[in-house]
Amino acid sequence: MGQTFTKPNHLPHLTFHGLRHAFATLALRQGVQTKVLSKAVGHSSIGITMDLYQHVLDEMQDELADAISDVLIKAD
Repeated sequence: MGQTFTKPNHLPHLTFHGLRHAFATLALRQGVQTKVLSKAVGHSSIGITMDLYQHVLDEMQDELADAISDVLIKAD
């Protein structure tokens, strides 16, 4: 993306690789299944996707635990 598009639209400069990583991270956060994402980004195995994006999945596990905790606390 050239700055002729990103700068006027207040978007960060991203390389193609950065855009691909952002796509994958956002897809996981939106609940796209890892296997589906793996195929979409062209990884030869789901293991590659898991290795590259495990940090996102770990964060999502923490968010899930917090959400369940909130529900349980409100039930008291």
